[in-house]
Amino acid sequence: MVTMPTIQGVARLTRRDRQAKGCQVMKVVIGIMLLIVLLLQQQLWFGPSGYFERKALAERLAEQQTRTEALALRNAKMTAEVLALKSDTSAFEARARSELGMVKEDEVFYLTPEPEH
Repeated sequence: MVTMPTIQGVARLTRRDRQAKGCQVMKVVIGIMLLIVLLLQQQLWFGPSGYFERKALAERLAEQQTRTEALALRNAKMTAEVLALKSDTSAFEARARSELGMVKEDEVFYLTPEPEH
């Protein structure tokens, strides 16, 4: 004797089928969402304005600031030297003697060679 499924049995099968299809759809939706999140993360980390690019720019900025500070110090020293040369004749004279080897009139210059080792 062959038994026919009852209406409740058919309804149960279709409910299970619907649940199975719903799970498959949810898996696809979750997979697509994960793919979108990964693509967005890729842009965040590796894109033109991403984490690593910002880190490289921060390093370059620190190098430039260090260089700027060194140049500002050099400029301050040069400014002080120029002001000293403009205001004080003895500073001008000392510079001419040391860098250009100049001597005054009626002055005798003695050059002593350094011993060779």
